[in-house]
Amino acid sequence: MVLQMHTTLPPQVERQQPVYFLDACGFHAPFHLEFINSWEAFTAVLSIKFKHRGLRVVEKKQYVLEDANRKKIIDMAQPFEVCFFPGQQVNMDACFDEKIGTGNSCPVCQHIEAVALDQAIDW
Repeated sequence: MVLQMHTTLPPQVERQQPVYFLDACGFHAPFHLEFINSWEAFTAVLSIKFKHRGLRVVEKKQYVLEDANRKKIIDMAQPFEVCFFPGQQVNMDACFDEKIGTGNSCPVCQHIEAVALDQAIDW
């Protein structure tokens, strides 16, 4: 069914894969480079997405973006068009100045993650 929809798209709609984005709260949100094509547009969309989640990491720019396949941090000082490409998986990690709580708990919601102490946890 998806293949049929894909082949029947009008010619003015480009058939380009989106960027697959996993935000700092664990929500998947694909975005199309035809619509989000600048750092300003990307930040505006993130601001709207995080507005009601209680996190101020976007407005304070306390996050990093990682190309999930290459395991490399995306340099937001680079031009937007060289940082993203169709089909790319991008993960967002929130950065916190201080640790609230103890153990493996999220500094915002206090959720306790049950993992071994030697494993990394992305909050």
